Amino acid sequence: MYHLQGRNDETLELCKKALALDPSLMEAHLNLGRAYREKRLYDEALDELRQALTLSPDNVVLLEEMAVVYNMKGSYDSAIECLSRALRHTPDSARIYTILATSYKLKKQYQKAIEGYSRALALDPTLLEAYYNLGICYQDLTLYPKAIECYKKVLAINSEYIQAYNNLGNAYSALGNHDQAIGEYKKALAVKPDYYQALVNLGNAYNKKGWCPQAEASLHKALQVAPASARAYLNLGDTYSLKGQHQEAIKYYDIALKCNPSLITAHLHLADIYAHKVKDQKRADYHLKKAASLKAEKTDESH
Repeated sequence: MYHLQGRNDETLELCKKALALDPSLMEAHLNLGRAYREKRLYDEALDELRQALTLSPDNVVLLEEMAVVYNMKGSYDSAIECLSRALRHTPDSARIYTILATSYKLKKQYQKAIEGYSRALALDPTLLEAYYNLGICYQDLTLYPKAIECYKKVLAINSEYIQAYNNLGNAYSALGNHDQAIGEYKKALAVKPDYYQALVNLGNAYNKKGWCPQAEASLHKALQVAPASARAYLNLGDTYSLKGQHQEAIKYYDIALKCNPSLITAHLHLADIYAHKVKDQKRADYHLKKAASLKAEKTDESH
């Protein structure tokens, strides 16, 4: 009961007391595992779920819960193993196919993820999570028209799904349809006026249209929600660069780098301003070298 109410500390205490009296209570191990998951204690969660599984081998609920924890921990292959085992017992579970697809999405194995989400939707065409994540897969593959179709299906089911409006805006923006992108970001903000991602993306879309006053307004609102947002400061730098106010642009790019020192785009934009506007080649070279170094680090991490 406490777990269902989100009262994890009470759940922990009750389950521990129950297991002290009877270690064979599978439900107590399951609920204790869920409580640990909510507290992001993933190893402890998995330990409890494994103990539950020894008491109820091939229990689909336990295998599904373990897979969720493995995904949160970044152990995607272990999640896939649990879900494949679960599907042998419930081959028509749309939910399990959705979680399996998410494991593949997190591994960036998008074709397998698309197959999983499509199988889930064939079993249950109302699954918002499957449509939404299918859209993300298509978007990551730069298949923007297909992504747009998925997000529209999400919104046909739930017209207040703000993340779908935001991603729909991003897909339109990637296609160069900035007016449509602006419209989608505004729809997200009509539902949640302080939705940070939409405020930043709206500011970026205004920049692409050359509408600097609107961009400034949206980005300053974003900073009211998230005062340390490197993205908002970066986009404000772009706004002032568009206005030809290069010292102001430099100021905001510098603040963006204070918030996120590994922001390659800020270094590149500073290099461009110093080289072509301010005529300070020494500083331009510094930022170019920093950008190159950060790119090399990212390449090393990806191997």
